[in-house]
Amino acid sequence: MDAMVLAGVLLAVLVPIRTITAFVNVVPSNAEAKLTEAAAFLKSARAEMEKRGYTVQTIRVATEPAAAYTAELSGDNCIEFFAKLDAIAKREGFALSIGPLDSSRARVNAEIFRRTSQINASMIVRDPGSARAAAELIMVLSKQIPDGSQNFRFAATAGLAPGSPFFPGGYAARELDHTFALGAESPAIFREDRDAAKELGAIADAGEQLGKSGDWKYVGLDTSPAPAPGNSLAAAIEHIARAKLGTPGTIAAAASITTTLKSLPFKQTGYSGLMLPVLEDEVLADRVAEGRLTVYALLLYSAVCGTGLDTIPIPGDVSVDRVAKLLEEVALLAHRWNKPLTARLFPVPGKKAGDEVRWNIDHLVSHFKVMKIERP
Repeated sequence: MDAMVLAGVLLAVLVPIRTITAFVNVVPSNAEAKLTEAAAFLKSARAEMEKRGYTVQTIRVATEPAAAYTAELSGDNCIEFFAKLDAIAKREGFALSIGPLDSSRARVNAEIFRRTSQINASMIVRDPGSARAAAELIMVLSKQIPDGSQNFRFAATAGLAPGSPFFPGGYAARELDHTFALGAESPAIFREDRDAAKELGAIADAGEQLGKSGDWKYVGLDTSPAPAPGNSLAAAIEHIARAKLGTPGTIAAAASITTTLKSLPFKQTGYSGLMLPVLEDEVLADRVAEGRLTVYALLLYSAVCGTGLDTIPIPGDVSVDRVAKLLEEVALLAHRWNKPLTARLFPVPGKKAGDEVRWNIDHLVSHFKVMKIERP
């Protein structure tokens, strides 16, 4: 078999690498140099992984929490600073996460998103005040662009440690400067009863080798089987449960996937748990449309195995109070079970619960129904 044919076979078999994410510490005076250096490493790392037969979908850079290194900047200077970082990310071809925002800088936070396209960010929910600040930002972002999809780049988080390669929650810490992590798009492993230890272990081994060959230290693989349109994790759960998602057996099937992930014998980081993002998984979106899934059912699943409420479409006229209360519940579960949970909510402008939506947005399903946020 010649090299080109072999490469084609490998690409057809190997799970895609969703992201190679570099972690850096920056201050305003060195940010451009640090991001440019990280971009050079990421491009080299992508080339090395592609030589091994992997498809690398994205490269990303995550900084320490924005609140830490921009506290001394005025509001307008802070916005301009992040606009410059966004331009660097766009020029170098990577997505950028600036980590948790300062919940007291509402106008600045909203303008950062309005002025950028590559920047992702989060807000840590610790108490009712931070939950409300995150809820207010979610509602503002839902109105910044006509389709309401600006919230793709923002998440409220609870219990998430630094070092996750997945955005928008991922961020760095001082001890993670000059490090990197990997994330994979691996639902096919569970849909097709493939060997997770072997396939994900090969990616982890490649990460270890990359870490030994240069100045960037490898911190682990986030084993979360991130889904995408056309690559459903919900279908994997249904394959294991032998029933549609939302019926008895769903929790057991979902928990079995997480048990497998947690038992893998290599360095892990980030969530390393089940992801159930409604707007990134066509089967999930279909089950919502069929009335089989509610927001609170998804919250229940996250209590035993998941990463929270991810890309959840909710009514555009939902109140800030209702969103804040939901975020508080996510945070309570995270602290009760000592696990990272996030909430990435999409209030859809002009739409109510049960309304059907069709759109054409990269990386998201093309049609779905808006979910009720109230308890059934």
